[in-house]
Amino acid sequence: MKKSTLLNFFEFSEMKDYVLIEKENGFKMDFSRPNSAMTNNSSINERSVRKSRVTSLLLILLLFLFTNFLFAQQPPACNLQGPLKATFSQSGGQTITFSSETVNTVPGTNYYWTLKSNTSNAKFIGKNGQSTIKVAPGTRGGAFTVQLKVINPGPKSNIKFCLCTQSVTVIAPI
Repeated sequence: MKKSTLLNFFEFSEMKDYVLIEKENGFKMDFSRPNSAMTNNSSINERSVRKSRVTSLLLILLLFLFTNFLFAQQPPACNLQGPLKATFSQSGGQTITFSSETVNTVPGTNYYWTLKSNTSNAKFIGKNGQSTIKVAPGTRGGAFTVQLKVINPGPKSNIKFCLCTQSVTVIAPI
């Protein structure tokens, strides 16, 4: 960065009461000694110095808030993939698989599958807690809805999660 660019920035933020020291690899601000404007009874009064400090603090606060916004953890988002129709049988019907496409997950993300409005007597096959699940559609016609809750771990006051669902119609085998 050019020296004039840095100096213009400090003039904009009214940080004129600090000295900018040119180093071999760049610039360094020296907050320990005032520049010549502060030492030789210039027209800068105490009020403008306070204004300068308040402006500087506001700039730092805005920079802090902006960087926290950029790097804050976003809640996960999910989408389910699986069939919209299945066939039933006395043994439970054909096994169907649902998988979840998720974004904004972190290590330790939890997956909780549930069956909502289950009129076909559908059941999960296998272990719950993974990003995919197998389902036996049931022993009679009807429908069921698969719901997935994806939870990113974190403090109890700031748990991030999403819900996604998919309904399946269960029909008689052809």
